[in-house]
Amino acid sequence: MISAITVARYLVEHALFTFATMGADPRIEGADRVLRWVISSDLARFSRRSAHRANSAYFARSTDLDPALALLVEHGYISPAHQDARPGRPSIEFVVNPAVWGPNNPNLARAPLARGSVSSVGLPPSSGGLASRPVQVGVA
Repeated sequence: MISAITVARYLVEHALFTFATMGADPRIEGADRVLRWVISSDLARFSRRSAHRANSAYFARSTDLDPALALLVEHGYISPAHQDARPGRPSIEFVVNPAVWGPNNPNLARAPLARGSVSSVGLPPSSGGLASRPVQVGVA
C-alpha cells in the first residue's frame, strides 16, 4: 500500500511537470514568468503595477496578471501586503515569501526558475516549470 502511494506521488509530480511544460495551464506559465522576474530582480515586495510593467510583453492588460498572482498566493510564494490608508486609488502590493530563496524550497534554492527544476523527479534544470509544491512558511 505504501509503495502504491509512493508511485502515485511520483506520477503526480510527472503529470504536473508535463502539463506545465506543455503550457496546458496558462496560470502556471504566467506564475512562472512572474516568479522568475521576482527572483531575477531580487524583490522582497512588489506591486501589481510593477509586475505588469516588467512583464507587459506577456500580459497585455494588468488584469491578465491576476490569475498568475492568485496561483503564486495559493502556493505560498507571495502574499498580499497590508495596505496603509492613502488618498487615491490603492496600490495592490505583494510580499515575497523569504523561503523562496531559502532551504525550504529545494527547487528554487539550487536553481532559479529561469532554468527550471523539479528535483523530486530528477529532471534536469533545463526542463523549466513552476514548482508544484507550496513553499513552507515559518519552517526552520
